[in-house]
Amino acid sequence: MKKCITFWKYFLVALPLFVWTACSEEKEEPVAEPVFELINSADGAIAFGIETGSKTIAIAAANVEGWTVTSDADWCTVQRGGEGNNVVVISVSKNEGTTERSATVSAKAGNLSIAIKVTQVGSALVLHLLNENDRTINFPTEGGNRSVGIVTNLSKEDWEYTVSNNVGNWLSVTKSAAGTSLEITAPANTGNERSVTITLSSSKLTAGTSSESRTITVTQAAWIPVLQLLNAGDQAITIPSGGGDRSVSIHTNLSKEDWEYTVNNNVGNWLGVTKSVTDNALEISASANSEEERSATITLSSSKLTQGTGNELRTITVTQYVNPIVIVTGFESNSIVLNGESSQITFDVTTNIDLTLTAPSWITLSQDNIGKGANALTITATVAENDISIQARTGNITIKLANANAGDNTWTLTVEQAALYVWQRLALTGGTWVSKAEDAVGSDFYTSNPNNDYNFLTDDLYVNNWQTEWNGTLKQPTLSWLQVDLKESLSIFRFEFFGKKNKDICPVTFKIYGWKGSGEPYKPAKYVSPDLLDLTDERIAWVNEIDNWFVIGEETHTNDFIAFSTLACTTGFAKVYNAESPVRYIRFATTESTGSGTAAATTLETVRPAMGLLELIISKISLSSGE
Repeated sequence: MKKCITFWKYFLVALPLFVWTACSEEKEEPVAEPVFELINSADGAIAFGIETGSKTIAIAAANVEGWTVTSDADWCTVQRGGEGNNVVVISVSKNEGTTERSATVSAKAGNLSIAIKVTQVGSALVLHLLNENDRTINFPTEGGNRSVGIVTNLSKEDWEYTVSNNVGNWLSVTKSAAGTSLEITAPANTGNERSVTITLSSSKLTAGTSSESRTITVTQAAWIPVLQLLNAGDQAITIPSGGGDRSVSIHTNLSKEDWEYTVNNNVGNWLGVTKSVTDNALEISASANSEEERSATITLSSSKLTQGTGNELRTITVTQYVNPIVIVTGFESNSIVLNGESSQITFDVTTNIDLTLTAPSWITLSQDNIGKGANALTITATVAENDISIQARTGNITIKLANANAGDNTWTLTVEQAALYVWQRLALTGGTWVSKAEDAVGSDFYTSNPNNDYNFLTDDLYVNNWQTEWNGTLKQPTLSWLQVDLKESLSIFRFEFFGKKNKDICPVTFKIYGWKGSGEPYKPAKYVSPDLLDLTDERIAWVNEIDNWFVIGEETHTNDFIAFSTLACTTGFAKVYNAESPVRYIRFATTESTGSGTAAATTLETVRPAMGLLELIISKISLSSGE
C-alpha cells in the first residue's frame, strides 16, 4: 500500500552564515642548542711574521660546560682570556729557520671542536694564499665581499697582483692596509655568468721559492629573471558571490615596468585587475554576482623571461559563484511523521545553482542531482516499508550546493517512520511452566521457603516469577534450568528478565535452548544427579533428550560478572534471539550466577547456581496497528 503526502508552503533556504574561529596551542619551550664556534670564520687560518707575535681569537660559546684549548707545536702557545673567558690568545716565538712552519690550535667543548691553522714564515721569501680554499671563490648573483689572507714576509710594496678577464672592471680588488690580504668585492650581476683570475707575484721571488699557491679564480653566477606567484595557493582563488577584493603577491626580480599581465574570459570586464602601486602584487576585485557562475584567467609574462627561467607559477584562475537561490515547496514544516508502510513524499525545487540530494538507504529519490535553472522541479522520495528492524527510524533528505566552495546552504527534511512490526508480549501463565508451584512441593525441584514471604510462582497473566529455591536443590551439579511452553512455534523472539527480589543473586552465564524433538519434552516430577540414576529410569530426561535440544543463544559475562549482574537484575536484560528453526519449547539454563555476602554480588556461584526472584518476559513480532 502506498500513500502520497504533499503539502504546499514556501520556504527560502537561508544564505550561509560564516563563523571564523581561532585556536591556539601551548608549545613546549625548545631545548637550547649548544654553540661553540669562531665569531669570525676568517680566523680559521692566521699567519705570523718571522718575529715573535700574538693574536687574539674570539670564540662564541653558549650552553656548553667548559672548554679547553691546546697547540700541537711548542713554538706556538695558547691561553684563554678576555671577558667571559671566551677568547684565545695565540703566541709564537721567533722563527730562527729559513722555511715557514705551521701548527694547529684545537679548542674542544664536549663533542664540539674548533681547529685554527697557524702559519709562521721563515727567513726565505714567501708569497702565497693563507687558505687553500681561497683558490676558488664563487659569488652569488646579488654580489658580495670576500677577504683573502696572504702569507708573505715581503713588504706591501714588494708584491703585486694582476686581474685578468675583468671585462668592464666589474670585480674590485685592493690590498689591505697591512698588505696581508686582498679585499675582493663583486656587485650584483645583471647578465651572464662571469669569471676572472687574480694572480699574486713579486720580482723578488725566484722560481721554486715557497708555495706556488698564488692564483685565485673568482666566478659570479648569472642573473636569472624570476616572475611567479609568491604563494602556490593563489593559482586558484574564489571571490564570494557578494563580491570582494583580493591581493595576490608576486615574487620577481624584474622592475615593475618589465612585467605585465593579461586577463582572459573577462566577459563584460566583471573582474578588475591592477598592479599594486607600492608592492609586487596584483589587486583583484569583483562586484556582486546575481546571474551565473563566472571565471577568468590572469597570466603573468615578461619579455625578459626565457624558457625554463624561474618558477612557472604564473597563472591565476579566479572564480566567482552566483548568489545561491534555492526554493523548496511542499511542506508545512521541515519534518514529517509516517507509519511503517511504504509511502511517497513529493516536493518541488527551484534553483539557480547546481544541487545534490542525499537520503538514507531506505528512502529512494527520483534523482540525486538538480541542475541550475530548475523551475518547480518535482522530486519524489519513496519511503520503503519499515520491516527490517522492530523499531522506528529517522532519516534526513538533504539538499546541498553541488560545489561546496559556492556556499554551505542546506535544506533538510527530517522523516520519522514508525516500525511496521512491534514486539507483542506473550501471555504466559503458570500452566506454561514445567510444573506448577503445588506440583513441585516435596520434589527435588522445590524447597519450601522458610520465610514464606513470597511465592514460588505467580500465575498472573503477564508475570511469571522464577524463585531461587526451585533450582537450589537440583541434583544436577552445575546446571539450573527452567522450561517454558510458548504455546506457538516461533523463530524470532525477545527474551527478557528483571530482578524482583534478591537482585544481587543474578544469572551471569546462561544458554537459551530450543526443542527440536517430536512432541513435548519430558516433564519429570523429580530429578536426581545422572550418576545416581538407573539407566532404565524414565526420569533421566535431560540426559536422554540432550540431542533434541539445540543452543539458540549463549551469554557469557564471567570477566565482568558483578557489573553485568548489577545491570541485568536492576535495569533488566533483553535480547532478540533468532532460532535456526521454529521452536515451541525453550529452556533457560544457567551455569553461573552471582552469590552474595552483602547487598551486592561479590562471588561467582558455579555449583547449582541460585537465582533471586526473576520476572521473565517473552515477546514475539506482531504487525503494528499504528496508522
